Amino acid sequence: MSKKHWKLLLSLVLVAVLVLGLGASALAEDETPATPEDPGGTVEVEGLSASKHIHVNDNGTYRIDLEAFSTGEVHTETVAVPADIILVLDVSGSMSENISSYTYTARASQTYTPNNARDNEYYYLYNDQYYRVNRGGTNGNRNINFTANGVTYYLVGDQVTTTAPTGYSGSSNIWTGVLYTRTTNTQTKLAALKTAVNGFIDEVAAKNQEAIEAGLITDNSQLSRIAIVKFAMNATYNNSSYDDYKNNIGDNSYRYSSSLTNANYTQVVADLDPVTQGASANSWKATVNGLHAAGATAADYGMGYANAIINAHASDHNYTNPDGEDYRSRVVVMFTDGAPTYGNSFDGTVANNAITTAGTIKGNNTTVYTVAVLDGANPALDPTASGTSNANKYLHAVSSNYPSATSYTPGTALGTRAQGNYYFAASSADELAAIFKEIGHSSGSTTSALGATTVMKDIVSSSFTLPEGADEDDIEISIVRWNTTTRTWGT
Repeated sequence: MSKKHWKLLLSLVLVAVLVLGLGASALAEDETPATPEDPGGTVEVEGLSASKHIHVNDNGTYRIDLEAFSTGEVHTETVAVPADIILVLDVSGSMSENISSYTYTARASQTYTPNNARDNEYYYLYNDQYYRVNRGGTNGNRNINFTANGVTYYLVGDQVTTTAPTGYSGSSNIWTGVLYTRTTNTQTKLAALKTAVNGFIDEVAAKNQEAIEAGLITDNSQLSRIAIVKFAMNATYNNSSYDDYKNNIGDNSYRYSSSLTNANYTQVVADLDPVTQGASANSWKATVNGLHAAGATAADYGMGYANAIINAHASDHNYTNPDGEDYRSRVVVMFTDGAPTYGNSFDGTVANNAITTAGTIKGNNTTVYTVAVLDGANPALDPTASGTSNANKYLHAVSSNYPSATSYTPGTALGTRAQGNYYFAASSADELAAIFKEIGHSSGSTTSALGATTVMKDIVSSSFTLPEGADEDDIEISIVRWNTTTRTWGT
């Protein structure tokens, strides 16, 4: 491990008068604000000091100095950060119900009028998401628009803008870019879940492969691992208990009644084990693809097995850094399509049991996500509000949105809302797949500390513009290094 002191001074000499365009947006949000006397600022965060100052040259040009240096010793180290991820999956009978998925097809090149957007169902692809376009405006000032994240965008020519165009009638040709049609497909919720989980497996396997190829993996203890728990009804296959689950791992069912002869046991289907690309990933997918839908929604039993897995593997691969910090993160993802119950309707006892166990898991340095395909599921609803459904309160409370929750009931039982979002809802198979992909992408990573070759980037705001007639050839950039012997800047 290397320990180095380093400083770097980056001086940008701008031969045009740029200070007029350098407002507060050009400084980082946590810097000290600029003033007319000293249009710059300094920020210090976790051992790194960075400053920016503007100097007026005698010839009327300006020089912007960016200075960045560590205020103490820098430890250079890159390591893999593996994760243990436990998927707790709902395989209740309602998982055989249908859910929609969509196929989008680009239309052949043509021009579009606002009336086309009114009379047809067209979509625009923006930031990897498809948005329905609409006709907007008033007579004489019609437009084609779509809304993304609360912002309205307008399609004009082949460009997208936030400024509404004027002077177009409903029959005016206004858009010459690509639009899409959408075809609706249906599949069962379980089929959609299998697709989403298989994508999740691929994501984790790819992250493991990246770490292997980067030379960060020396043995399997440094790989991310997956476990799968299914939940539906009875949790005592072969008189099993949480503590001895390893003796009863599998995918078993039983006769519950004459009309339900293949009810799922709640059971650990696969214990924690690394997943890598190729045969390993294919084996995991085969396990997932073998699941069937039958039974109730005893989520508390499923979370009980998740907690048992964490306890059983508490001493596995005590993978720590030199400071004794645990590098292996723990994640539980609970998926459900229905209210927690041993029967057919929301059961407060089942809900609170699941929340209590989730609290134990969260207290064991584990992040808990909840993912729901459920009518009325809406993570944006405030669980403390009286009008919020019990199901939404419950899904918030199980997740790491509320780390100390002990019940779904509002008040002190929920505890304090944490930063971040750990409860997700999907209304289509595509949304479900995207959620699992994002969780897989964020679970496990690599990390690097600051080193002698670390590069600090100062990103200029998109609102910053060069004066008229100026271009990149008018900007001179020089790097001045810090001499550690004389403790002075170079020239």
